[in-house]
Amino acid sequence: MIKALAERVGHRCSFPDCNASTIGPSAESATSIAKTGMACHIYAAADGPAARRTGRSKSIDELRSIENGIWMCYRHGKLIDTDECSYTPQLLSDWRRLAEHRARLRHELGRELTCDRVRLEKALGSDKDHWERSLSKRSLLQGSTLGSLIKILERHGVQGADIAYLKWIKDKRDYFVHRLFHDGAWPGDLDEDGCRTMRRRLLAIQLWLSRAERNIWLIFERAGFVELDHLEDGGLLATNMGIYDLLEADTQSADEDF
Repeated sequence: MIKALAERVGHRCSFPDCNASTIGPSAESATSIAKTGMACHIYAAADGPAARRTGRSKSIDELRSIENGIWMCYRHGKLIDTDECSYTPQLLSDWRRLAEHRARLRHELGRELTCDRVRLEKALGSDKDHWERSLSKRSLLQGSTLGSLIKILERHGVQGADIAYLKWIKDKRDYFVHRLFHDGAWPGDLDEDGCRTMRRRLLAIQLWLSRAERNIWLIFERAGFVELDHLEDGGLLATNMGIYDLLEADTQSADEDF
């Protein structure tokens, strides 16, 4: 199954913005091959603290089938297994089908697929400016730090309990990034009890942060900045993204003040 997953996408990463080749020659010998891809489960094959997208409603045969797999480069394979809120089963299934479709087109056409900007602009027509604005807004939100986001939301009447939650998450995130491995012994120097304590601490932080993204979208919804459709698979579909306009307005205001 692993070989089939890789070959059906032409040994390319299935992450839409990546498409990196995951196989090539190695300099070790004339026949050596370097492989940088991995087969990932869409639904976790087994339950456990580190399991992502557990499929309790799935049969053993379904969990073992090729439809429950997706081919990724090492970087993105690790990424999708640390954030089940962003990378839902439905999203990953769609990505797998898209990657296979791209591979089929490359095979049929005998060349790489490239984006023809002239054709794209023609296809978008009057929606071209809206599309570029949407991309700009997305980049703005992704580039906003949690700290700056909290300051903006505080100025726009977001509930105090939601602001307190965001600050709590920021503290946990800052602790993990800046202080966790600087306080006390380095993990390699911990005794058995210390290792168990560190493991529990890391699992707790992982749980908090994995839930945070979903909760932040719910905060946006309560504040009236987005409309969310709650999908059957647990995912969220966000529309009417007023949060983008909010961030853009605050950014422009900050630039003018400067």
